[in-house]
Amino acid sequence: MAVCDGEPMIKARINPQLCETALQWASGQDFTSAVLSSRVAIGREGLVTRTLRRLDELMREITFVLRHDLASPEAAQAIQNARLLARRGVLAAPSAYLGEAEDRVAEEIEAEPPWPNQMWPPGHQGDLDPLDLGFSQAACSRKFRAPPVAGGPEHILGLAAALCEGSIRSSDVRPESIYWFRHRFYSLDNRRLAAFRLFRLKCEDAKVLVIVLNRRQALEQLWLRKFSTGFTGGQKIRITQTDRFVGITREQCTYGCNLWGANS
Repeated sequence: MAVCDGEPMIKARINPQLCETALQWASGQDFTSAVLSSRVAIGREGLVTRTLRRLDELMREITFVLRHDLASPEAAQAIQNARLLARRGVLAAPSAYLGEAEDRVAEEIEAEPPWPNQMWPPGHQGDLDPLDLGFSQAACSRKFRAPPVAGGPEHILGLAAALCEGSIRSSDVRPESIYWFRHRFYSLDNRRLAAFRLFRLKCEDAKVLVIVLNRRQALEQLWLRKFSTGFTGGQKIRITQTDRFVGITREQCTYGCNLWGANS
């Protein structure tokens, strides 16, 4: 297949009505020749170009999920290679429907950033931003099995409110167990993380005391059964027996949002 560049590329790009070239190109014809020999596009052929653009967007999202949520860089690279093949030469024919204003395919495919390294080893204790921790479960109840602070609140909202008011300090709460998995830290104490997420969304400098577990400790705490956040990456959690969530932004939170109110 010849490369579509130079003068042929210029001629192709000044004929935006030639979207039917997608059919000839998909049939194996050289793309530059297909562009130069095409007639005025009709709706059916134009939609082929549009479909190719949507396919590119879909493959981009699949690549992201494989790499960042399923920790499968090899499969992600295979889709990326297919994406590069599928978009060959398509840029020479601007969409007759979308023009170039929303043409994401025209953007270069950027190299993926390197995987983050685990910042703390097992056994380490320290303070973290609650927004940097993922929930390990898709849902949790609003009531603690036992109060995180002796004699303290028994519910997520109670602990969050006490933290916001200052009647309980972060250091008063026993360390939250976290585990490094799929290139990020996840919490094994999801109710406490929900309370600290709400605290963090009220007070920007809020931190949570954590302790890093090793693999054996995580398995002893039923990690394999507990981890169930799927593709959300632990960004939000649903409070059981409700349709409300604690998320990573105020807009995502439908549970506990009264803590910051309209004027906070």
